[in-house]
Amino acid sequence: MAEEIGYDIPRSKKPQTQEINDNVPKKFRPYLGKYPIPMHEGEFTVNFRGNNLSIKVPTGEIMDLEGPDEQGIWKHEHRKDKFSFVLDDDGNVKMLVIHVRIYAPKIGLLATK
Repeated sequence: MAEEIGYDIPRSKKPQTQEINDNVPKKFRPYLGKYPIPMHEGEFTVNFRGNNLSIKVPTGEIMDLEGPDEQGIWKHEHRKDKFSFVLDDDGNVKMLVIHVRIYAPKIGLLATK
């Protein structure tokens, strides 16, 4: 069984200049924006597409999300990727959390003397 861990990606501190279309429901607006990856030159961009959130990943792929569920988890239907957001006390989004499954096969035991 794989263990699931989360990677926290803080929201960009740069001013968000993206205009939000009036057709975007208010409940989705706090999540929209860019989330830079600190150890990489890429970023995740959260947009509204269809009737829910979508995430553009650094490779350029756009994943349409479903959710959130009762735990606040957003999922990509086919890839099973999971995302959530951390909010501050005022309901503003502070960061994107990417939930990742790590598979680490066991290698042999080290010999002891």
